[in-house]
Amino acid sequence: MADLAPIVVFRETNCTPYGLAIEGRDCESAFDWTSSDYWRARERAERAAAKTAQSPSARAVHQELAQEYAARVRRLEGDSRTASTG
Repeated sequence: MADLAPIVVFRETNCTPYGLAIEGRDCESAFDWTSSDYWRARERAERAAAKTAQSPSARAVHQELAQEYAARVRRLEGDSRTASTG
């Protein structure tokens, strides 16, 4: 049986991941994709989704995404520590 949990839809922004406006539109309210806070929030959301997933395959995908987001946070925080001490 397929996993019937709701699909999470993320708000689209007018920006690229690097904060550049697309088609000349304002970019100020967009997420800061270089922020570890953003990726930490994504990790938490995926872990929560994994807990409520109704199928093992869906749970595995959510856990895999959460692990990837956690690794991204570690890389970002490692980069910021290197920049501040370098």
